[in-house]
Amino acid sequence: MPDGTRTAAVLLRLAGPLDADTCGHLRYQLAAAFAAGVTSVVVDMSEVSSIDVAGLGVLTGAAKHLQRREGELVLAHPSPEVLTTVRIYDVERLLAVRASTPLSMTPSSGTEGADRAPDEPERRLRSVPDPDPARADPLAQPG
Repeated sequence: MPDGTRTAAVLLRLAGPLDADTCGHLRYQLAAAFAAGVTSVVVDMSEVSSIDVAGLGVLTGAAKHLQRREGELVLAHPSPEVLTTVRIYDVERLLAVRASTPLSMTPSSGTEGADRAPDEPERRLRSVPDPDPARADPLAQPG
């Protein structure tokens, strides 16, 4: 952001499979959040039906990026299938897994935007193929 303000947290709600065919959109949304100064990301996984190594790669890459900046990536509401995959690939140590959305991301009143805290943006993503898979990876870190 040009004025130097930082968005402390963002809530991303995903739906459908998160796999090699669909994770590109999440990758670009995360890169946009990082460019905006986000230091904490909560990924609502309650509507994610499955995840593969490509989806895990995007999430763990984002988690490492945030950890280097003293931030955190939280997976909220993972299904049993998603949680099993996270455990099989042994990435629980990189991803903070929660059965619920952290309190800082839940509403405090029944006002508009009740699915997020008042000053925290939300992005609802459908797992869809990236429209241009030939683009460079915005999360890639130089050597």
